[in-house]
Amino acid sequence: MQANTLLHLSLIQNAGPATIEKLVQALSLEQLDKLYYFSAKDLQALTGISSTLAHCIVSGLQDKKLLEQELTLLERYNVSCTTLYDPGYPALLKNIHLPPVVLYTQGRPLDYTKCVALVGSRKADRYGITIINKLIPELVAAGYTVVSGGALGIDTLAHQATLACAGSTVAVLGSGLLKPYPAANARLFNAIAEQNGTVVSSFSLQCSALAGNFPARNRIIAGLSSACIVIQAAEKSGALITARYALEQGREVGAVPGAIDNPLSAGCHKIISEGAALIASTQDILNLVSDSLPLRSVSLMQPIIKPLQQTIPQTPQEHILLYTQTPISFDELLIKTGLASTDLQDLLFNLQLDGLLEQNFMGLWKKS
Repeated sequence: MQANTLLHLSLIQNAGPATIEKLVQALSLEQLDKLYYFSAKDLQALTGISSTLAHCIVSGLQDKKLLEQELTLLERYNVSCTTLYDPGYPALLKNIHLPPVVLYTQGRPLDYTKCVALVGSRKADRYGITIINKLIPELVAAGYTVVSGGALGIDTLAHQATLACAGSTVAVLGSGLLKPYPAANARLFNAIAEQNGTVVSSFSLQCSALAGNFPARNRIIAGLSSACIVIQAAEKSGALITARYALEQGREVGAVPGAIDNPLSAGCHKIISEGAALIASTQDILNLVSDSLPLRSVSLMQPIIKPLQQTIPQTPQEHILLYTQTPISFDELLIKTGLASTDLQDLLFNLQLDGLLEQNFMGLWKKS
């Protein structure tokens, strides 16, 4: 069956989402099982992948124990496995670029409709605890599921506070579910799975927590959520990476400000200065994720320009520089200029090279 073939492929080293997508597109999902009869040359001819990767895939598919062991563990430990092509795959996550092909879960299925990611420092202090205790109860009361990364600090506090409010929380791990990291949170992960929450990973069940796993884990945190809120983050905090992934995926990003002399506020203040929404209350988060126009967008809307105060623009470049006097999104520029997407991209790139335009953290364009 195709689900097992997808699982088998995901277990093969170097066969990532991009490679598996090529195979599915070349063969179709219904014909994917035929891969077991392909040679490395067949795979190369079919998909254009390298000889090394083709041999790696063929060798991996010939290793039947690789799949059998994973299937045995799934059944023994009551772990669910959802593939990208299953109906139960989270819709928001499915919309990101190259989503994980396989998700392993314990607890409730990933059927949440309203999710917000709360991320932050592993060294959370009393202020961080105060913020969590202020935001979480109201988010839960509003029907939101809290997504975080299961790490120590803000992540742990967010999960614990949500459980204390009888809310639903999702912990996304950077390790396999049978080797939960950090080990100190194993009891917390069990509680999440037992109390209407979900523990999820894109890594094989016995995969250790490797440094290279965490960018993929951060993409999932952002991808599952309609907004990512940073609570306490140093200037080079990993939480800011999650926020950037959220931005790239078209999700809302916000941050809670703090004391200017606290290093854990530096990252939050940085992204706020670059366009992230300032979060001072739960209502700020709800405004950010509501179907109505977010408050942040209102503050960044292009003001009405009085014609008598401006020289009438003549060229597309002049129009762009006029519209970017305050931060503006690419989509808004498309509408205002009437240019084709590729033409606008080229003009923005050239104006940026000339030092006339800059793009901030939120992806908004502004005249330098």
